[in-house]
Amino acid sequence: MRAPARDGGGGSLAAAVAAALRVVPDAAAWAFDEVRYLEAKNRADARARSSAVWRELERELRRARADGAADGGGGGGGDGGGTLRVLDVGAGLLAMLPRALALARGGRLEYTAFEASAVRARSRAAPRPRRRG
Repeated sequence: MRAPARDGGGGSLAAAVAAALRVVPDAAAWAFDEVRYLEAKNRADARARSSAVWRELERELRRARADGAADGGGGGGGDGGGTLRVLDVGAGLLAMLPRALALARGGRLEYTAFEASAVRARSRAAPRPRRRG
């Protein structure tokens, strides 16, 4: 079996591998959908997330807030008067935004998301944060 050419011959490496492995019935019609992949990945990540690690992060943030409030500084953000700052590199569909909002617990949140893929960044599936006030 001959794989489709990668150099303008109309096929991609992914389609060639799929055809060679016979994992896609019609490799020519197959296309990778980044958004659907990320939606599925986000569901798997949510199930795999360690609740023990998440609780420890919440404890550390509370401690940082208390330390910041005690020394007059901003602390780790949120309730102690400081701002919780999150940098989400490879933000995809912004799956971490709701978790960051929960960690901020009504306090201030500065959420910076970086996504290199224009397809993901423009996705209609990405939640749109609501502006307050």
